[in-house]
Amino acid sequence: MAEGFLKLHLGQRFPKQHVDVSGAGVIARDGHPATEEAVQAAWEREADISSHRARRLHAQLIERADLVLAMAEEHAEEIRRQVPSAHAKTFMLKELVQLLNDLPPAEDRDSLDDEALRARIADAHGLRNRNAIATVDLDISDPLGMSVETYRATAWELDTLLAQLVEGLTGRIPARTSLWGEDE
Repeated sequence: MAEGFLKLHLGQRFPKQHVDVSGAGVIARDGHPATEEAVQAAWEREADISSHRARRLHAQLIERADLVLAMAEEHAEEIRRQVPSAHAKTFMLKELVQLLNDLPPAEDRDSLDDEALRARIADAHGLRNRNAIATVDLDISDPLGMSVETYRATAWELDTLLAQLVEGLTGRIPARTSLWGEDE
């Protein structure tokens, strides 16, 4: 669901730009579809994950990524174990959102700039080294095997956090220049 919501928010924010977002799980079985409950909960929040196929986390994915988001502390530990050099770009989702909120607001952008994104991530990492995170529990609950209501609660949390993440990394969405959303 996190991958689907991040794609949704980046697509809304930068509709003319492709941003590569890919999820992987530490115990995922390659090729397995998202659960029906996950598909339903994501769909209810406008993210279509019906074609998602799971894949297992491996070192090459971590090394290629500009940013690695973990949903639980044990995931972050596994990422650090596999690729110790990825520490500066690996964050718990809740942790990164809090760090970005503690930084001055990002400069509003009309396009996603890789250099600015990397700089913002580096700033958050620097702040992480100086500040303690206020949230006691940084984990996102895993709804696997639970009711659709639990999936909905997790979907709401992910959707909210990922919208905040995109704003924290890229600034606020610029105001439209025309009433109908047409380019001027």
